Amino acid sequence: MIPLAVGTVLGALLAVAGVVVVVTGLASAVAPSTVTGVGAGLCLLAFGVATLLVGGHEHGNPGPQA
Repeated sequence: MIPLAVGTVLGALLAVAGVVVVVTGLASAVAPSTVTGVGAGLCLLAFGVATLLVGGHEHGNPGPQA
């Protein structure tokens, strides 16, 4: 399960990407789908790299093996 703070940060990044799509679509001839794909991809890449650098949640000891 993703902690609330991490999910909130990822959600905020994706919301910002959505706003950039709307602004870019209104201000230029670039297709909104291009901006959405690149924006979401970069957000997920940054989230993945940050998770690797910080380290995921530690797994507990599963106990004795049968």
